[in-house]
This record gives sequence, structure tokens and C-alpha cells, in this order.
Amino acid sequence: MYLSIMSKMSRLRYKRLYLVPLVVIIILYFMMDSCRDEINIGWVTNLKVTKESEKIKCYDLKVDNVIQPLESSEVALNRSIFFVETSCHNKEFYINPRQACAIESAAKMNPNFEVYLLLPSPVTSLEGMKGHFQKLASYPNFKIRYINMTTFFVKTPLEDWYRSGNLKYSYWPQSHTSDVLRYTLLWKFGGIYMDLDVVIMRSLEQVTNFAGAESLNDVAAGIMAFSLNHKISTLTMNDLLNNFRGYDWGWNGPGVITRSLRKYCRDCKVKHMIEKGCEDFIVFPPSAFYPIPWEEWAKYFTSDEELYNNVMDQIKDSYAIHVWNKHSIKAKVTIGSKQPYGVIAQKYCPLVYSSLKDFF
Repeated sequence: MYLSIMSKMSRLRYKRLYLVPLVVIIILYFMMDSCRDEINIGWVTNLKVTKESEKIKCYDLKVDNVIQPLESSEVALNRSIFFVETSCHNKEFYINPRQACAIESAAKMNPNFEVYLLLPSPVTSLEGMKGHFQKLASYPNFKIRYINMTTFFVKTPLEDWYRSGNLKYSYWPQSHTSDVLRYTLLWKFGGIYMDLDVVIMRSLEQVTNFAGAESLNDVAAGIMAFSLNHKISTLTMNDLLNNFRGYDWGWNGPGVITRSLRKYCRDCKVKHMIEKGCEDFIVFPPSAFYPIPWEEWAKYFTSDEELYNNVMDQIKDSYAIHVWNKHSIKAKVTIGSKQPYGVIAQKYCPLVYSSLKDFF
């Protein structure tokens, strides 16, 4: 009896000896692997069309469109800058002065690139175009074009995905349309994508295949460049195809480029991508495009002289600033004042800025 009990206890000890290392290995695996958010949940998890999908019904309207459609043959491969405005403009077209400023700064600082403002909404009238927008016509490299969503994704990895109506399962369909279009544009044509709440302060014509980190943990999707047929572009399209989440606002934008770079760079840490490099792809530090983090967006609108000097010193070597329109849209810049955003705009989008009387 005694020997039997001892034998059983001995076997249990041996099992524990094997079990403990296994548990430790599993724990270490999950602790070290910071890429666990790459699970392929897929778009089958979107179960129903959302009420928010009403915001993109205009994409399917059959009306007399006064905006010339985008023709693939006209796009300068790897030499184009794309802005996308996904609101519905089926009655009257309008963009605000800050959006026009972003476009002017890109056209001004990159004169050898074609600069496109692309709309997935048809437009029936241009009567709402204000003076600040008309100033853009003086730039010979600026073009405004319509994207026909029915045909745009044909012969791309997202052709069946779009036809299945997945954007209609989104809780933020206009934002997610912008996400899907930016990656598809870079896949089809190469070039640079930019958000409409940036101001470009340096030429990007000599820099290829890059994105900017928003922090040491995340790569942002507000300014990106892929050369045509680059592997990173294919990775982003595959990520959208397999991982699109209509219920997650940022998953399909910055999430896509961050996850794709983790695969391409074979490194889960954005900090390493910045410091060590990543093959032929540049991950710029936050200071390049996002020198002021979104939590501190109000600094761009300050009238405090000391804070103004700090901001201007902080951005002096940046390629661009991003003013976080989602947070700052109601903040005002008084024309002629010494507020950082206004001073930057006066220099890098002078025609748009000079067309305004009271506020920017």
C-alpha cells in the first residue's frame, strides 16, 4: 500500500516537471508576441447592414455628375498624391478652407507630382465652390476627380469584397471608405496618400515607401507612400480582405499599416522599425508627420507666446503637421493672429489663407 502511494506521488511529480516548463513556454510566448491582434476574424463577422450605411447611399446614385471621372490611364504611376473626401456631395460640392489648405500645401511643396482630390460621391452642382477652393485652380498639378465605386475595385484583391457590400456593415462607413480607398489607390497606382487635415512643409518627392509612426506603438495611416507592386501594398490589401471590422473605427486604417509592417519587417515593435529600419521601407518617427500628438492638438491653436515658440521649435524639422481634425474641427484660428496653425498655413497654403477674412 505504502509503495503504491509513493509510486503514484512519484508519477505526479514527474508530470509536474513536464507540465511546468510547458506552461512557462506558453506564458512566455504570449508575453513576447505582441502581434496577437492579427487574428483573421474576417468580414463574415459583420452580421447586418447598419443604419449608418445611409451616409454612403449617395455612392450608388445615378445622376448627371459634373466631376470628371478618374481614368487609370491619366494617373502618373508613383508620381501622384491622393486626397480622398468621402462625404456625400450629391447636391452641392464643398470643402472647407483647412481641407483646401492641405491640398495647396501638397501641390506647392511637390510641384512635380500630380495632386488629386478624389470623391466617391457624384456631384450635380459646383455653385457651392468658395473662393478658397477656386484658388487651387492656379496650381497646374491639381486635379479633382470622381471615383466610380462600382468599377473602381474591379481587378483588385477587393473586387468581390466590395461587391458583397461590406462597407454597408460599417458603423463609420465614410471613414472606412476612406481607409479602403487609400490602400487601393496605392495598390493600383503607387504614390502618396494624405489626409485632408495636414499641412505639408517639405517636399516628399525624393522619399519612397514610407509611413509615419504616431507613437512608439502605432504606425499611422494619415500620410503613406507605396511604390507600385511593393509587397507592403499587397499585405495591406490582404489585411483588409481578411480582417475588416466594421465595428472598430481605427482597425481598418492605422491598424492595417501597423499589422502589415509587423509582417513585412518581421518585428512586432514599432520602436524597432523606426530605430533599426525595415528592409526598403521607412517608418518615420512621430516627429516627421505627427510632432504634436492628438492628445495635445490644442497647441496648434494657442495664443500663448511661450507655448507658440515651443510648438514652432517642435515642428521645425517635420515634413508635415497633422492637426487632428476629429478633435480640432471647432477650434478657430483668427486671420493674422500668431497661432501656430495659422502661421504655418500662411506660409504653406498662402493662396487659400489669403482668401479668408476672419477665421481659418
